[in-house]
Amino acid sequence: MPPSAAGTARILFCLAACASSVAAIAASNIVSFIELTPHIFTITTQTTTSTLSLIQPDIIRLQTSLKQFPPNSATSAIIDNPPPFDSTDDNEYELSETSTSYTLTGPVFAIIINKNPFKFGIHEKNNGQVVLQELWPTDIDPATATTTQYLIQQSDVQNYGGGIQTNGYINQRNKTLQIAHTSTSSNPSPIFYTTSNYAILRNTFSPGIYKLQSTIAAQHNESQYDAYILLDTTTSHSLPPLLNTYTRLTGRSFLPPMAAFGVGDSDCYQDPAELVATIEKYSNLDLPLHYIIGHDGCASAPSTLSTLASYLQTINSTYHNTTTKVGITQPLSEALSGFLHLIPSTTNIRRIDTTNGTFQTVLQACDAIQDSIESHKSHRAAVIGVKGGWAGIQRCGVVSTGVQTGSWENIKEQIPAIQTAGLSGFSMVVSDVDGINMGTDGPEAYIRDLQFKVFTPILSIRGSNHKRPWSYGEPFTTVARKYLKLRQSLMPHLYTLARESTKTGGPMVRPMSYEFPELAPFSQQTPTIQYQFMSGRSLLIAPVYTNSTLRENIYLPNGTWFDFWSGSTLQGPKTLPAYHAALDTIPIFARSPSIIPQLIAPSSLPKNTPYIPNPLQDPLQLSVFISKGQMHHYTLYQDDLTTQAFKSSKPVGDDGSYSTQDFTVDYSMAAHIYITIHPVQYNNEDEPFTGAAESRKYTIQLYTTENIIKSNFKYAKTAQGSTVIQVENIASTQEAMVVIWLTDSAPAPGAGGGVKVVGAVLVVVILLGAILLCAFFDKAKEKVAAVTSLGGGKNGAGAASSEMTQGTAAAAANNPYKILGDEEEGI
Repeated sequence: MPPSAAGTARILFCLAACASSVAAIAASNIVSFIELTPHIFTITTQTTTSTLSLIQPDIIRLQTSLKQFPPNSATSAIIDNPPPFDSTDDNEYELSETSTSYTLTGPVFAIIINKNPFKFGIHEKNNGQVVLQELWPTDIDPATATTTQYLIQQSDVQNYGGGIQTNGYINQRNKTLQIAHTSTSSNPSPIFYTTSNYAILRNTFSPGIYKLQSTIAAQHNESQYDAYILLDTTTSHSLPPLLNTYTRLTGRSFLPPMAAFGVGDSDCYQDPAELVATIEKYSNLDLPLHYIIGHDGCASAPSTLSTLASYLQTINSTYHNTTTKVGITQPLSEALSGFLHLIPSTTNIRRIDTTNGTFQTVLQACDAIQDSIESHKSHRAAVIGVKGGWAGIQRCGVVSTGVQTGSWENIKEQIPAIQTAGLSGFSMVVSDVDGINMGTDGPEAYIRDLQFKVFTPILSIRGSNHKRPWSYGEPFTTVARKYLKLRQSLMPHLYTLARESTKTGGPMVRPMSYEFPELAPFSQQTPTIQYQFMSGRSLLIAPVYTNSTLRENIYLPNGTWFDFWSGSTLQGPKTLPAYHAALDTIPIFARSPSIIPQLIAPSSLPKNTPYIPNPLQDPLQLSVFISKGQMHHYTLYQDDLTTQAFKSSKPVGDDGSYSTQDFTVDYSMAAHIYITIHPVQYNNEDEPFTGAAESRKYTIQLYTTENIIKSNFKYAKTAQGSTVIQVENIASTQEAMVVIWLTDSAPAPGAGGGVKVVGAVLVVVILLGAILLCAFFDKAKEKVAAVTSLGGGKNGAGAASSEMTQGTAAAAANNPYKILGDEEEGI
């Protein structure tokens, strides 16, 4: 039967399309391949010119443009510090050629460039495993002003990135991502990561769309291709190495002042008196408040520097409590002016009104605020709540998850959205408590949203409609107070995590699959794992996102976990089908082993007096979670909390003014637990920074699976199953060890013990006098000439002597309790 007219037309159309495709492919055949230097090559087809740059072992740049259109170089602002070419053996490639391809073989990877047509691929050198492979030549279409790259993807590969995405997923495999400022993406980023050991950063400010299916189609609205291909040279199939490389390229997360990690409030506050009254109300209700930002969310922000200055001068004339830092919102045009340092303020915390901004101007404004303030003042700048950001915004600003409405659905969306930010390099992220807009789900939704955001990098209470902690009255104000004070206590934990992010690019809020890479396929199959996360490596947070007192399907990975509230232990891997969480409880689990630092109010604080924390001087509680056979090491980071003195002034080396302090716990021996508080180590030639403590009180809150019967320091058991041990006034130059006896290690009656100070090092040494244990302590007894007695008290507790003893440095060097290593390192 002859074809119909319509059928004939379809056949002719297909033939024409095929002919066009054949012609397009032929035009993509390589006609020349030239080695300009050992690390730079030009590749020419009939229609395009490409430059391949082998910059570093983990960074390759590929630029392709049509011959009739010169490349656009306006995207240089994305890259913070263009990396130099590595000329060492680690980045040495050998060029070879066959009839079908060119191959550049390096130490870890082989780059294979197909000739006909021009397609790009990367394989692992040793086993030939495909890392990256283009399916077709990159399609540059000047008619539609789009450029699309097509890549083959294996079925077991997972995808992440794209900036903040509120589609309810962290693992973006089989999803379509809008790389544009939309209702589902407040701060997009032109990057996607794979567990196939590569990520691709498109060096562009043009919006795009990524379809991450079995074939990846990554399109941007421009007529050129410019991309940095990031490689995991450890071939770990995990995200940390790729995030490290990405933030090394586009800029590490900045470190805000300590106040930014406390409790923040921002609203219109056009009337300075209203702002001051709000600060006073927080204080009167015993609610922590560490910073407040005026003029945020107004119909129009102040338009001139003189208006901003007048606003702040009015506040300063009536407000004298410097414990709450006052910030201000600035228009985009003023942010770009470069004169922001002229604004008088008790803080350098800012918001930007990004209305009508582009990705490029928002990034430029953020950079400008930071540069203008920090080049004229000693204090750090902190831009909080950026919307419309892009790759690189993490180096100067805290990104926002966007304008939200308070609701149960909003809570559910925000939990994974905050995690997507961290996986796109935006470690500093803020999501307004209960959204800025008024919702209809009432105080229960407000409390549940507040509870989980206490554990996010930056906490902001924003919006005037029932968003304050007292808006719903009791019992909700009391519950809000509990969690705002918990947030305040965790400031050292959060600050240390933030410092780690400035070094590695890793997120503070970590998806389960980031901390436990083996869960990546699991998270694709079980979406409920999207709704829990890790705060650092230690705390698992499972927010309640429904109007219920049951939190369903909490997944605990392999290992021992402690319930943060009850102290009970659970063994993973397992799923908890239903966890009872009353309104004042969010499920929190501490990973064993872990050490978590928390601030506590000084005992000298008068009753009914609001606690205003001094994070450098106040007593520090070490919450220690440990199981038999484990050891752990934690490093606390501290600096002066406000200035730029922590930064190194050297391009190579580090002369910044800050300190680190190690804490170790050793339960490798069945009979005892040893907890060591190590001396403070100052980075800058042992010179303390401004405000550093000369001595400090410590409280150890110990959670373990065994029964504790004795310690060399005063202790008490709590109803939650922990043991609280008091360690008084340890000098920053001294070392203290706490020894705990467990059920099967009871000391013989009359056994002695004591505290020794060795030169500048305080070493707590407990020697058992029982004949049965003499052999075990023989080495220590040879070194220690005298032992002060340990006074017995209730529960066998004793008070530690602080008497100085000379000539015992050798005893410290050979102390059998001294911890020499660790099993896991975590911040």
